[in-house]
Amino acid sequence: MMAAEAAAADPVLGKSKAHGVVRHVVKLAQRPGKDVVQPLVFRSNAESRRLLAER
Repeated sequence: MMAAEAAAADPVLGKSKAHGVVRHVVKLAQRPGKDVVQPLVFRSNAESRRLLAER
């Protein structure tokens, strides 16, 4: 829970005390050059074992 208290307003709402945290995280996510592209992997048992072996 981002607000750290059950009675707090949803942090996405502009009047929430924790709204600044949401704005900061969105700003960080929008910075260019931080994208990591990973291929989509459809896993089978064999593929899962292969991926585990790579660790």
